[in-house]
Amino acid sequence: MKLKLSDLAKLLRYVYAIYPIIVSFVKEAENAGGVGAEKLAAVRAALEKVWNYTLALGDVWDSVKPYIDGIVALYHARGIFKKG
Repeated sequence: MKLKLSDLAKLLRYVYAIYPIIVSFVKEAENAGGVGAEKLAAVRAALEKVWNYTLALGDVWDSVKPYIDGIVALYHARGIFKKG
């Protein structure tokens, strides 16, 4: 789904507001183990439970996923998460 600029700005504000929740889900998925795709699926499933935005998470996932990828990349770079 391609978002209008105004909708994207609203979505970004919402993601920013729930950023601490997203980070906690990412950390829990990392602690649970598994491969990357399994961890991402776990984060998405958890987000589905708390998602309270005007558009369904499935409709905006392509806009939200890069934030999750960025959190994981940052934690890997800082040595907080270990690869492999």
